[in-house]
Amino acid sequence: EQLSESGFAYGPVFQGLSRAWRRGDQILAEVELPEAGRGLADSFGIHPALLDAALHPTVFAGLDSARDGGLPFTFTDVVLRASGASRLRVALTRTGLDEVAIAVADSTGSPVLSIGSLTMRPLTADGLTTGTSDGALLRLEWIDIPAPSAVPVQEWVVVDRGGSADASYADLQAAGAALEGGAGVPQVVVLAVAGDSDAVVDSTHELTGWVLRQVQHWLGEERFGKVPLLIRTRGAVAAWPGESLSDLAAAAVWGLVRAAQTENPGRFVLLDTDTDIELDAAVLGQVLAVDEPQLVLRDG
Repeated sequence: EQLSESGFAYGPVFQGLSRAWRRGDQILAEVELPEAGRGLADSFGIHPALLDAALHPTVFAGLDSARDGGLPFTFTDVVLRASGASRLRVALTRTGLDEVAIAVADSTGSPVLSIGSLTMRPLTADGLTTGTSDGALLRLEWIDIPAPSAVPVQEWVVVDRGGSADASYADLQAAGAALEGGAGVPQVVVLAVAGDSDAVVDSTHELTGWVLRQVQHWLGEERFGKVPLLIRTRGAVAAWPGESLSDLAAAAVWGLVRAAQTENPGRFVLLDTDTDIELDAAVLGQVLAVDEPQLVLRDG
């Protein structure tokens, strides 16, 4: 009720705090994972909803931030000692104005988790709805850029596990083997990525796993060190509001490769098109000339 009054509404899985007591400077509590979440308890070191419930007793600890809707901010000295629990006993000790230490055990008293220091910070519900008019803090917008004048690419290869007509190789391992056989190093390698719209979940797992293996191989292949890998998708990105996605599995690939781009600047280029436009020498030359890590091509 206190959290709700501060503007934070918790769903049923996140209402696991069942009992709490005060003993001197300590708050003792019992938390239990609601029925809806117990089937997944063994899937985590500690179930996120159960961990969250173990932190709810901080509202009784007299912290300065609790009056303003305090939320967990900094954790230090965190040790997970056991996994798979669905019921916990929590001992919380205030150690500062907005700081507590937490010891967590299972229903038998065996240690599960310890947090040397948890610092809380005030955050009002109003602070979560400032920013854009629709309440979001951030949103992605694409900026129109003109197609630049560029020299067409002379040498490129296409890797497509689906074996399309314009594919040079079925994977990057085969492309690397071709170099060993005397093939020249291309200016760009195109990795054609497409999922199955009739089996989205299975396709997403399969496709992201395959792309991950290609990315890892690419980063370990020194001969391609100065060659960009262009990951090409169709209908995986919405370039403007209301545009529908036709390849959700490939959309997941964008998230994967964005992480790889952050860790390896300049090695990867993401390109999404809205048609089956052929990536010929002229288009590839323009894509490379733009020198942007993420691009969408629309209406030619």
